[in-house]
Amino acid sequence: HKARFYMNVKPANPDAAWHVKVKWSRPEPFEDVIKNGSRHDRDAWFYMILGWEASSEWEVFYIGKVTEQFVSDRLSQPDHRDRCSRLRRKYPNHTLQVSLGAVTITNGRVTVQRIDEIETILIYTACVSQPKMINERKWLAHHVDQQYHVQNTGHRRPLPKDIHLGIFIG
Repeated sequence: HKARFYMNVKPANPDAAWHVKVKWSRPEPFEDVIKNGSRHDRDAWFYMILGWEASSEWEVFYIGKVTEQFVSDRLSQPDHRDRCSRLRRKYPNHTLQVSLGAVTITNGRVTVQRIDEIETILIYTACVSQPKMINERKWLAHHVDQQYHVQNTGHRRPLPKDIHLGIFIG
């Protein structure tokens, strides 16, 4: 049984944070996304490669971003084909699925820098609870100097609903 510790804190300056909403699509089979694309490709900035094993919960294996191509095109590239092969060998009982994330920033524009920072926050946060993640960067430190409130919606599990990065007071 895990003990939970709650502390009543609030952002020191909530207006200084970027307010981001990532809407995650229902997971689709990895190979289907490569072969047929996804109806969410046009709006997606992020993707999660997920593993699912019977009678278990979703596990995040990889979180990535796209800025100049569709997720289906990115997953077709040799480095992702290699990742997929490694995952299938290491976790043969898992079904590989992909969830795509569309982004809205309510108080600003979507930029390549912000997408990179949000990806970093997602990876850094997920690595704590997802030991099977194979991301090779962005999990030891984040180096994001902006404040963010990232709200994950849709089929977000196992990502947390809300992620806050910034200065808080309590």
